[in-house]
Parts: sequence; structure tokens; C-alpha cells
Amino acid sequence: MAKVSLYEQKSRGKVGYRLQFSAPKSSPNDPRLSLWLGTDVTKTKAESFATFMDCMVDALNDDKAFDKRTRNWLLGLNDRDHAKLAKLGLCDFRKPVVVEPAEVHTLKTFVDRFMLTIIRQKPATKTKLRQAGERLVSYFGGEREVGTITAGDAEEWASWMATSGNVREGKERTCKDGSIVQGKTTLSENTVRRHSGLSKQIFGFAIKLRWIKENPFEQLVAAVGANEERMFFVDHATIKKVIEMAPDARWRAIIALARFGGLRIPSELAGLRWCDVAFASGRLKIHSPKTEHIKGKGIRFCPLFPELRLHLEELAMNEGIDTDIDPTSTARVFDKYRTP
Repeated sequence: MAKVSLYEQKSRGKVGYRLQFSAPKSSPNDPRLSLWLGTDVTKTKAESFATFMDCMVDALNDDKAFDKRTRNWLLGLNDRDHAKLAKLGLCDFRKPVVVEPAEVHTLKTFVDRFMLTIIRQKPATKTKLRQAGERLVSYFGGEREVGTITAGDAEEWASWMATSGNVREGKERTCKDGSIVQGKTTLSENTVRRHSGLSKQIFGFAIKLRWIKENPFEQLVAAVGANEERMFFVDHATIKKVIEMAPDARWRAIIALARFGGLRIPSELAGLRWCDVAFASGRLKIHSPKTEHIKGKGIRFCPLFPELRLHLEELAMNEGIDTDIDPTSTARVFDKYRTP
């Protein structure tokens, strides 16, 4: 016998449907409960409601779980109809769905995270990547979401770098006469390309994190070419004048090592040890941090040219070091000084 009765009822000139039933485990004298379905419900849907509510009341009276069909019907109800049944005690209220706020991947947070991955890089490389990251944050803003930076944005960034990216020299300066002079704000094409390559490397990490699918800097030109306009051959007469102007033996040796020994300054200079200076055989051993990752390229040798020997011997004598140096010595040539 059906526990739920279905009635038609008019409301504002429209026909709606109301369900009446006895609450589960109620006594014969208890008033019947009522559920108004509204006027936007078809008769077929109202009859389906009555059928499933019958099953629910029977199950609750017998302390049994709802059958599979009834459970699926309940799951398919909208929140409003489900809440009506819950208020009548036929089912539990739905738990509110808590939507966790989506994680925002800001550029500043991303760059800081990337910097933690470069601990094995050379100091100079770390500095360049750090500067590239700072320029990205300066242009796009630290709160910019990484995923919103497009290839078009990267093109605009490259244009900005070329015209306004010179942070070091681009500040206004006050002259002695009180006039204000605008510093150089532009960067060379090669500098822009180097920063494009560094930015491409940084955003490659975002792809590895699966924060973005495409690298917005991928299409920027990163290959650096030779700039013949900046090339200049420093002849002996010029370097002699420079050495004569040097304040002490240390600086004379540094200039001679750069010009006559071809050392990279400061990376190869900082690693130079006295045991690498073989005065007897007339040979200088040079350790190259830049190329040490290439097999057979971490060390090279240079003759102790007379112009170079002169200043290294002077430095050795000034520091009280015998020119007949112990080949096992690990003392660095410039340990007593802060290399430039």
C-alpha cells in the first residue's frame, strides 16, 4: 500500500503537485507530512517522486538501507529537492562542497623557487640567472601569474630590454653644474639575446613543474654573435702604459696575466696557484672553470713570456715567496687579496 499520496493543487493560476505521507515510524494519530513540488514539475516527475518516497519510508520503517535505485535517484536530485527531503527527515543533508582555492603561481614565487635549483652552477652563472630573474620580475611584476605570460608578452619584454633594460647605467645623474643627465637605458642586441636565453632556461623549469605547457620565450633569438665594432687590439705600447699606471705589483701581475697569459678574469685568476707557475721550465698552468665540464678542457698551459715572467717574479719577491716554488704548494697567487 502506497504511503505517499499525490495531489494536484493550483497556485497563481498554475497546476502544481503536493505529496502527503506519514513520517517513518509515526503513530496513526500523528499528522501527515506535506511536500510541495511546485508548478514547474510535470506529473510524470511528481509520480516518480511519490514512488521513490514510498521506498524511502518503507526502508526507514524497517531500519533498512535504501536500495540501489533509490540511492542513485537521490544522488541525481538537485540540491533544492534533496534539501526538502532532508528537512522532512527522509535523508541526511548533503555536506557542503568545499572548493579549495586554486594555487596561484606568481612570478616572484616561481623565480625564487628556480633559484634554489641552481646551487651546482658556477658563481658567475648564478649571478647571471639571478639578474635575469630580477629583470623578469621588474618588467612583469612579482604578482603576475606565470601561466598568463604569453609569447607576445615575451616579444614585448625583449623590446623593453633593448630600449629600457639598462638598469645599471640608466639612472639619472646630477652633474657638477647641477644639470640632470639621463644615463644610457639601451642594451646591445647580444645582451638582449643572452637574457632571452636565460629567461628561456628559467621558464623551462615551469614546464618541468607542469605549471605551463609552452615556453613563452622559446621563439626569441638567444644565439650571441661577435660584435666586431667592439673589438680592439691592445698593442704592446698601450699595455705598457696601462701597466705603468698600475698602483702595485699585484695589479701589474693581473694586467700582464690578462694581456700576455690570456687568462679569463676573474674566474681563472682566482684559481691560480703558485705551484702552477713553473719558473724553471717557463710554463704557466691555467685552470679553467668555464670549460672544466668538457673532457680535456679543464686545464691549459701558457708559456711564461718575458713580459709575463717579469711581473710574476716581482709579485713573488714582494710577497716573500722564493721563485723556486715547491711544486706541491697549494697557496694561491692572489690569496692575500680580494680578486676583482
